[in-house]
Amino acid sequence: AGMAHTNIDLILGLPHQSFADVMRTIETVGRLRPGALTLYSLRVLPQTAFWRADEQLMPTSAVVYLMQAVARRYLVRAGYHRAGSTRWVTDPAFSHAQHDHTYDGLSSLGLGPRGASYFRHLAFTNTRSTAEYARELDAGRLAVRRVRETTTTDWLVKSLVMPLKLREGLDADRFRQKCGHDVMAVFGPQLRRLEALGLAEVTTKGWALTEAGALFETEALRDTIGRYAASLAAAEQA
Repeated sequence: AGMAHTNIDLILGLPHQSFADVMRTIETVGRLRPGALTLYSLRVLPQTAFWRADEQLMPTSAVVYLMQAVARRYLVRAGYHRAGSTRWVTDPAFSHAQHDHTYDGLSSLGLGPRGASYFRHLAFTNTRSTAEYARELDAGRLAVRRVRETTTTDWLVKSLVMPLKLREGLDADRFRQKCGHDVMAVFGPQLRRLEALGLAEVTTKGWALTEAGALFETEALRDTIGRYAASLAAAEQA
């Protein structure tokens, strides 16, 4: 079709999804050989159809993590490189475009429900509803439902979390140049906690998630960096 680079998104943990289903899917992906693959675990949002679904229809958390672990091992053996906590690529040269663009504070457009866009010091969030998103587009309107000014806390957290999600991790010198702060002076206790839990480790340049940290990235960053960032934001607004 003339496309130089393709990406496939896979979601693990869907209703009725079995371990065998995931293995067949990942083997099919291996035969198709896309340039990039994003491996997500289903995140159930409150008040959605999945939220109201019978729990017996959903794979348990333990099964989902097993799916992730086996799929990741398969991708390594198939010649893929882990470029980020969820992203896998055949050629590492393709792995940094989106992260570098956002990390450098450049404008970006987020498409789809819950998509996030950034322009100068403003952050825009699209509606969460797929039906509402489609109606707004059909009417020629933007589906943005939230606009706010970004804060110093936003900038500090983004400058930490975005590179942590990459394979090579956070460069402490680059963080200091961008933010004017030593990363340990701002996030030291949180990084040390992740290290104690085996989810992050010190590198020659700064910090990176371990393989376990990449697997539990959402929970690890939300329960440490996310909670601390919320307290910083509250203090900033006071």
